[in-house]
Amino acid sequence: MSRLISHRQTYERYFLLRVVGKIFAGIGLLLSLAGVVLLGFGLYAIINGASATPPQVVNPFQPQVDHRVTFAYGVGGLVFILWSLGCLISGPQFLGMSALVRLAIHVEENTRVTAQSLEKLCSRLEPRVEPEVPQFLS
Repeated sequence: MSRLISHRQTYERYFLLRVVGKIFAGIGLLLSLAGVVLLGFGLYAIINGASATPPQVVNPFQPQVDHRVTFAYGVGGLVFILWSLGCLISGPQFLGMSALVRLAIHVEENTRVTAQSLEKLCSRLEPRVEPEVPQFLS
């Protein structure tokens, strides 16, 4: 009685699907990294904007050059934080989609090997008179 072996070919199937999965993983990593960087910028802008002193106006009719507007720091920080939350939410979604693509490839490969093993077992149980023709072609 011969041993059951895997009927896998030497090459990997679904090259394009593997490439798409790697692209999803790359996009997910980039979005997660961008979200962390934007969150850092936003927190930095809010912390520095909150600690800034309001400008002292000596003469209201004379234009001042060095005015610091604290409201702009706060709004800029909030925009950075809002964008970082968007990136931090969508980054793991892309990483999850990459994992689902890899899972689908592995499930298909395991299903193919199982079907081929069952075909081999079935051919051992039923004697055939005609020459061996595989029922399952991959």
